[in-house]
Amino acid sequence: MAHPQFDPQLPTLFIYEGAMYFSDEENRELLSRVQSLMQHPDSTLWMDIVGREVATGRTNHRLIAAFLEGMDDLGESFMFCLEEPVEWLDGLGLTSALAAVITCPMKTLYRTPIRF
Repeated sequence: MAHPQFDPQLPTLFIYEGAMYFSDEENRELLSRVQSLMQHPDSTLWMDIVGREVATGRTNHRLIAAFLEGMDDLGESFMFCLEEPVEWLDGLGLTSALAAVITCPMKTLYRTPIRF
């Protein structure tokens, strides 16, 4: 998973986009692998997480609904969502720090960097 010149002892920002396209089990496995590479205490994980209303397409927000419909047409439906991302990440043994909360009209969306 790591490049031969990658040094896990250096502080690194890991960007994990697309968690919503994997199952819970697959996300747990991928994050476990990333965590093993995050050996510097200042390494950070940046991860997009969507809520259940977004993942299931049960939102009244027309722009999100249109986006989800387009993704469905491409065969890229969302499979994974979290209502309590900090709790889920803590359940994986990760110490999490919520750096930003991004709010849209229908729901609060989290972008959660994780510090190990």
